[in-house]
Amino acid sequence: MLSRMSSPHEHERFFDRAILLFLLALFLLASPLREWWAADDTSWLAPYIIWGGIILLAYWLQRRLDRHDH
Repeated sequence: MLSRMSSPHEHERFFDRAILLFLLALFLLASPLREWWAADDTSWLAPYIIWGGIILLAYWLQRRLDRHDH
């Protein structure tokens, strides 16, 4: 099986995605939007779903980067 080396352009794309993930997390966790999901009438599960989604997206991004590095 041939091993494909990733180009610098691919690494830039992954870096851009990591920045976008960080900005999404910042937007969800440190903006006025936080008042919406932290309101008393929302489910107690909402913050855990948001954190879980951020963690899963970070894991997925990291796995894709590892796959392209080999």
